[in-house]
Amino acid sequence: MTDAPLDLLSQIPECVAIDEDGDFFIRAEGYVGSATIAKALVSFDPHSETERGVIADITITRLDDGTIEFQCGPVEVREGDDIVKKCRSGEPIDLMSGETRYEAKGSGFTPGTQLCIALVTE
Repeated sequence: MTDAPLDLLSQIPECVAIDEDGDFFIRAEGYVGSATIAKALVSFDPHSETERGVIADITITRLDDGTIEFQCGPVEVREGDDIVKKCRSGEPIDLMSGETRYEAKGSGFTPGTQLCIALVTE
């Protein structure tokens, strides 16, 4: 029996804890079947209309050839923002099939909160 590859989109946590310095870092690797990310919607837990911070960098890289399929940052975000819209003027992110790495980091958030990003695929 062959193990199925890990689906990258399911490996990316929807919410990440903000540390005591107001920072976060996420790194996930896995397989992506061709996918289109139409939106990446920001929210906070606990919910806050005034919370904001800076996503210093988001990078999605194909591992087989090092192609960067998406990169953005720094970008200030707050409740309800769509990262795809802020970074690509609403153009969807098209990911090709293959092993892929997702990395994101940011700062300036309230310690103890969680930054949540809901991916909407087409």
